Order: sequence, then structure tokens, then C-alpha cells
Amino acid sequence: TIGAETSQTATCTGSTKITGGGWQAPANNNGYMPTESYPSSGTAWTATVRCFGGGCSAGNLTVYATCH
Repeated sequence: TIGAETSQTATCTGSTKITGGGWQAPANNNGYMPTESYPSSGTAWTATVRCFGGGCSAGNLTVYATCH
């Protein structure tokens, strides 16, 4: 839905802690505008994007957590 926001979270495994993160949308889908990308806890990274084109969905958003 145009104008809608969607969020996803990636988490660290085991006893590792978050050291960074980010997000990626498909290269052929330029309908996303990032609104937030941040460490949401000591072990998780969350990204939120707003849809401004067709074909946006949470399933197309990949969030990465870099852990150490």
C-alpha cells in the first residue's frame, strides 16, 4: 500500500551482541524509502521503510544484523 510503513528485525544468535546492521530491498523495486534503521536492543537491528511505489511488502525487505 502506498504510504504504508513496514518494519523487520534481525537478531543475533547465542551470546553475541549487535555491532551494526542495515537493510536491503530488491534491486528491481525502487519503491522503498528508509525511515529508520537502528539497534533496537543489544542483540537486534530494526529497519522501517515507507512504500512510495508499487509492489512494496514486508516480505521484500531484508534486514541484516552484524554481531560479535
